[in-house]
Amino acid sequence: MEIPTKLNIGCGKDSKPGYYNVDLIKFDGVDKVLDLDKFPYDLPSDHFDEIYCKSVLQCVKNPTEVVSEFHRLLKKGGRLYFDVPHFSSKNCWKDITHRRGYAFHSFDIFMDNNFYVSGAKVSFSRMKRKLFFGKKYAIWNYLIEPLANKYPNLYEDTCLRALFPGLVLKIEFIK
Repeated sequence: MEIPTKLNIGCGKDSKPGYYNVDLIKFDGVDKVLDLDKFPYDLPSDHFDEIYCKSVLQCVKNPTEVVSEFHRLLKKGGRLYFDVPHFSSKNCWKDITHRRGYAFHSFDIFMDNNFYVSGAKVSFSRMKRKLFFGKKYAIWNYLIEPLANKYPNLYEDTCLRALFPGLVLKIEFIK
């Protein structure tokens, strides 16, 4: 089987057509069973145009090494999309498999001017990030979300994070 150039990591039961679907458990639609805590991954280097990874990095032992592996798998110009729970979110801590939450600047270590500080082995050329808030029952979050994204340090370093907890942080890296 030829491996598609789109990778869906940690797909669970949400396999995506046109993607190479990978998970720790062999659900229907999973193309490859893979333990993200065992390196290197048995996947080709510089092969993927896109890696999609939803709600996985909070569960792994070494997220720095996992993101480094994703970098290895991406072609130059390839995109890595993932989301993680914000540390203020109840979703961060209600799942027993979660090892950590993330802050707005957690992934800065993978940018050219910061990666040497953390021991990260790779850097990406560009990053976009956005903190999302639950709005189903909290209509005030329509006002808080743009402010928290414009002033993330003010939001995270004050009681605002407790009064208006974030939900999920979405990241896009470009190799």
